[in-house]
Parts: sequence; C-alpha cells; structure tokens
Amino acid sequence: MKKIIFIVGGIILVVILWRGMWAYQQMKADEASVVPIPALVKTSSTPTQTQSVLFQPTTTTKQVATQETQHATKSIPTSLHTLARTPTSTSSQSLIPVKIISAIEDCRIYTYQDKFYFGGGDKRCLNKIMIQGVYFVAKNQVTGIKSYWQSSMLDIFMQIKNFYEGQFNNKTNITISTPIIIYGDKNIEEYDQFAIEREIRQKVQINSTNNFVVLMFYPIQGENDKRATGLYGGGPIVENSSSAMNSWFWLDPESLGTVTTKVGTDYSGYIGSAHEFGHALSIPHPWDEEVNKDSKGNVLNQDYGNDEIGSLMSYTASRGPLIPNSFIRTQVKKKMVVSE
Repeated sequence: MKKIIFIVGGIILVVILWRGMWAYQQMKADEASVVPIPALVKTSSTPTQTQSVLFQPTTTTKQVATQETQHATKSIPTSLHTLARTPTSTSSQSLIPVKIISAIEDCRIYTYQDKFYFGGGDKRCLNKIMIQGVYFVAKNQVTGIKSYWQSSMLDIFMQIKNFYEGQFNNKTNITISTPIIIYGDKNIEEYDQFAIEREIRQKVQINSTNNFVVLMFYPIQGENDKRATGLYGGGPIVENSSSAMNSWFWLDPESLGTVTTKVGTDYSGYIGSAHEFGHALSIPHPWDEEVNKDSKGNVLNQDYGNDEIGSLMSYTASRGPLIPNSFIRTQVKKKMVVSE
C-alpha cells in the first residue's frame, strides 16, 4: 500500500514540475513579443496648442501631418482643429496622424444655417469678423474713379459694425481693414459678378486667422448705370471668408444721406450694403427661411416677412438711417446666437 502511495505521489510531483516549466517558458515568450511603449513626449509649438506624440516623427510623417492640417483648414476654421497621433497597432512605426475636430467652446455666434438655405454647409464662428472693402476698377472704367470712395466705404462699414454688433448684443466683434483698390484685367462688359469675385480673390491676400472675413466689393459699372443689377451677397464660403457685391453708386454722397435728392434723403448706401453683408453671413431673406418652406424646400409664401417695415433682409427696409430704423428678425438671431 505504501508503495502505491509513493508511486502516485511521484507522478503528481512530476506533473506539477512540468506545468511550472511550461508556464515559465510561455511567460518568457510573451515578454519577447511585446513592443516597449515609448515615453509620452509633450511638445508645445504654440502657447494655445499642445501636441502629444508617441514618437519623434520622420520627415515623411511631418509631410503627412502638414497635409492633414491643410485639409482640416479647408473645411473648418483653423481654431477648430488640433492634430494628434493615435496608435493603430502595437508597433510605434505604424502610428498615423489623424484629425481631431473640437468645438469652439467659447463661440457665441455662428453663421445662419438651416437644412435648406446656404447648402447646409459647415457652420463658421462669427465671434470675430473682419470687413475688407475693395473698389474694383475695370480697364475701361479708370476715369470713373471717385475721390471719396475710400472714405465712403469706411463710413458704411462703421455703420455696419455698429448695427450688427448691436443686433447681436456684442457677441460678435467687427473690425474694419483699410479699403483697397483693385484694377481689373478686362473691360467691365467682359465680367459677370462671379468673374469679378474670382479676380479679386486672386489679387487680394486674405488672412482669415481668428476672423471670418467678408469681402465687400464695389465695382464701377459706368456713369449711366444707376441700377442695382448683378448684386449678390453671400458668395460661397472659401476657407473662412465670404463676399458681397455692392452697387458702386452706393458710395456716392446721394446714397449716404448727405445730399438731398429729388425724391428726398436717400440712405440706400447704408441699407443696401448692410443687406448684402447679412447675406455674406448666410442670413436669408425672410421668405427663404426654413419656417416658410415645405418638406421639399419649396417657398410657401413669397411675401412672408416682407411686410415688416425695417426688416433689413426683406425688401421693405426703412429708407431712413440704418440705426435705429432697421433690425434683424428675432427668428434669425435665435438660430445664430448660442443660448446662454
């Protein structure tokens, strides 16, 4: 009996020793297959942005990161994105740059958006807006240059600044860049409004850092052209800028209330410019608002909101001074301003 017990005990001891050796070999094999994780390195390229990386990027990786940053900037304002690197496997060499889009926590006001108007594009933060005035002179309109064009623009833009900052309770800050003159390459008859905008964008350096830039351009159309033809506001948003084409004669004293005309005092220079500026912020006419459209986007009432005297984005805006006789509709402001 003792002999049997001794044999069984020996067998158990051998099994335990074998299992122990097997576990030890497995542990060594696992350690050999693990890739060590590099220490986290913090680099601060700017005081406001910290970049966390798990490895020092090679030249190729830097190029990819730059391309990713440029791609992000095309779709959103620079301040809306950061660049980070996230591992996709246990190998540090397989890490790739990925775009991380974060919301602007302190954005107080955005471009107007609804599911029908302005293509449903990305919202742009309007905390800071810069107005860049452009006096566009075609080849055959050089003799039409007015000496007061720059001072008239500054007068109009100051009215726009005061009006919009007041309407949005100072949630936006509007700065005014010095108006410039651009000479066109062709005669005025060879342009449409979109061709003018394209040429202006080719010749004007737009710095949209921390600003939403609105190009307000006034092309000379000829002494005999006193019609508001070819006007538009809210050109397509490019990077972080938009544009508006305005009547050139809105710069005249007769359009700024300083000269009394046969029909009385005219303030169309202020009213018209501010109206097109609103479109550049993507604000629609009242009848184009979402509330006045069916499920397919068709306008229900062509006169919707057009009977509100003083409504800037309608066609019945007051002919008096821009302030205090005009306003932006409450429904529109609620869509743009971040609720507190």
